Amino acid sequence: MSDRVYELSPDELMNLILSVGTQGTHRPLLPTEVAALLSKARAHGASTKDLAELVHLEGPTMIGRFLKLGNLVPEVKVLVDWGASNTTVGFSTAVEISRLNRHEQILVATKAVEYGFTRTEAKELLQLRSRSGRDIEDCVREIVAMRPRVERICVFLGKVADEGVRQRLRSLRQEERDQLLSDALERKCPEVLRNISLRLGADSFVLACSDDAAELVQQCFTDLETGITSLLVDEGRTNG
Repeated sequence: MSDRVYELSPDELMNLILSVGTQGTHRPLLPTEVAALLSKARAHGASTKDLAELVHLEGPTMIGRFLKLGNLVPEVKVLVDWGASNTTVGFSTAVEISRLNRHEQILVATKAVEYGFTRTEAKELLQLRSRSGRDIEDCVREIVAMRPRVERICVFLGKVADEGVRQRLRSLRQEERDQLLSDALERKCPEVLRNISLRLGADSFVLACSDDAAELVQQCFTDLETGITSLLVDEGRTNG
């Protein structure tokens, strides 16, 4: 008899339990990875109530929030973590962003990193957009203008263009992917690496830095997506 529950392996189920409903800093799964496993179980017959019981939550509300992350486009999924940082948006903000269309998701997620949006600001942005019907960029500017002081971060989003590299990245943990990109940049342009924050997903990447460091990035790469993909291909050969 199979020991899988709704097609989840014992390891997948344990990682779900350790990642959901905890404030721990060492959760084995990212929010988007939690969402993918919950969606997998749901596709095999689990209700949101079943899923809540499976991961020891009191009710299905949080399950619904996780499932919304499945609406995010790949370029935004790479930015999602449990909390916000120079290269990420937090889980709660990502849930708000998931309500937007593809173009608006990318724009708002990028601005959320660029300006360090809180969950409250993300909700205010969506409410302003809904009430006014104005262009999303105008709404972003209005939310930012409400702050007494603005600190701007330049954000570069790009796709990994090589399928072989993407397959390899899918088998790695987040910290391993980040280290791979860090090592690749160290070989190509260490002066850039000293001045940026980075994050590498299975399909895409993000670099975040100051205006001055952004100029270095543009000097090192004529085409950023092609350049980063090429570095990752070379890094794979070096470590392979």
